[in-house]
Amino acid sequence: MILPHPSRRIWLFLDHEAIATTLVQHNDKLKKSFDYQLLTDILGDGLITTEGAVWEEDRSRLQPAFKPAANAAFLPIMQKRIDAYMDTLKVGEERDLYQDSLAITLGVIGERMFYRNVDEHMQRIVTALAHCLGSITVRGALPVDLPKRYPKIFARRFVRELATLRGIIAELMDERRGSTEPFDMNAMMQKDPAFSRERMVNHLLTMFSAGYETTASALGWMWMLVAERPALQELVRGADDSVLRAVCDESLRLYPSLPTFGREVTAPFQIDDIALVPGDSIGYCPYATHRLEAHFHDPDRFDHTRFLRVEGKPPPKKGSYLPFALGQRACIGASFALTEMQLVLGSMLKRFRLELVDPPERAALRVSYAPHPGVIVKLLPTA
Repeated sequence: MILPHPSRRIWLFLDHEAIATTLVQHNDKLKKSFDYQLLTDILGDGLITTEGAVWEEDRSRLQPAFKPAANAAFLPIMQKRIDAYMDTLKVGEERDLYQDSLAITLGVIGERMFYRNVDEHMQRIVTALAHCLGSITVRGALPVDLPKRYPKIFARRFVRELATLRGIIAELMDERRGSTEPFDMNAMMQKDPAFSRERMVNHLLTMFSAGYETTASALGWMWMLVAERPALQELVRGADDSVLRAVCDESLRLYPSLPTFGREVTAPFQIDDIALVPGDSIGYCPYATHRLEAHFHDPDRFDHTRFLRVEGKPPPKKGSYLPFALGQRACIGASFALTEMQLVLGSMLKRFRLELVDPPERAALRVSYAPHPGVIVKLLPTA
């Protein structure tokens, strides 16, 4: 499908084969789309915004911080952090579990990056990050980008909030200089002469931004789906990790945190009868792809058993399920995010039954696909 645009061809690929072919086989002929380029005003040359050899080198250097051994080492800290937050919740309360999820994920990603509690900075981080990302979202929706001088002329607050945000990251980075934690990403970069101070701030701010709101949005939609299903809650409460993971996967299928993303073609290649040329854009829409009957039977129905591993049952077709994108540029923190979602879900349902009081009115597209204005749930006793 080709989308109308006054100055370029934009192809929308929803079929799993076209998605897998472009993102896996022809990844070397693509670069991130225009909206990612806007993020450089906040993130600088971070892992999300860089391309080519620079990206490959940085990803290789940072990869050890996201390997299974690193996630396993952090697991007790993550669980302790989640349990501490859950202990503040009370039976009978009506809570906006989306806002609670934002608080949990912010605390978890702060400890993951710096191996220390960042609660004293939380409000300043939330305010600054929300404003900066909101400004970028508005600019991305415009038909043309504003001039580079835009932040200084029209958005002095953007400059102020960004300075606050980067200042907090730099302060935490300096405070943790010399850390001996084996998987401390900050310490890993400080020991590597390839990383300048500015690049370290860029990467840490990138991980902070990517690991905060997107996971909270995924949790917010999951709370809505789970709170609507009392029988599912009972099942999960006594189930093993495979069921928790399947619930998270199915929730991400119906409500992926990143409902759309794009790539720009940098070298010509062919997809069936479509000749893609430099200057073309490709749009991907996980939200729509995940809901195609050709990919998932009865696709609008929540059914976590789609993702339970059963002998002889094939996994989803490659390209049909991409909540964390696909191929070489897939999210480096996907495993970490899924682990966090599982722990939060399990910890919540051990303590409470959930009753949906007020579902989201709509989805708000910020950086992620967030439930707006929230997910109001009543916390009930388990027995």
